[in-house]
Amino acid sequence: YAGPCSQKVDYRFRLNWGSYLSSTEKIIVASFDGRGSGYQGDKILHAIYQRLGTYEVEDQISAVRKFIDMGFIDKERIAIWGWSYGGYVTSMALGAGTGLFKCGIAVAPVAKWEYYDSFYTERYMSRPSENAESYKNSTVTSRVKNFKSVDYLLVHGTADGEC
Repeated sequence: YAGPCSQKVDYRFRLNWGSYLSSTEKIIVASFDGRGSGYQGDKILHAIYQRLGTYEVEDQISAVRKFIDMGFIDKERIAIWGWSYGGYVTSMALGAGTGLFKCGIAVAPVAKWEYYDSFYTERYMSRPSENAESYKNSTVTSRVKNFKSVDYLLVHGTADGEC
């Protein structure tokens, strides 16, 4: 999910698809909680209020730049993926046009907040009439020109309300 108030990194050990890939395929898998995530204080939690698709995307991009600077990843083979809100962040990061990500997979991402569930959206973005500029800037389709330089797999169900 990776959306507002969520937490990806905690004290529990888990085996999952990322664990499998990193142990068998010479792939580095990194997960972290950027701005907007929960359990790190109000300043981080509320940083993306009325600004979905901004700081949490910038944090993903900044983390990749740090990993490159550390020198142990191949900057020509960086991918990003996410599901639901994570798919939205994936799409926004690919659409940012940084050239850092070579490919990405977005499963059930939100493409345009005006078309998504108003109860959820307005909790974090207010109403479109009150926050029009942020709604405009948070749309994946506004970044479509930057998708020419990346491989992008969009996965969604038939009549998926999130896409």
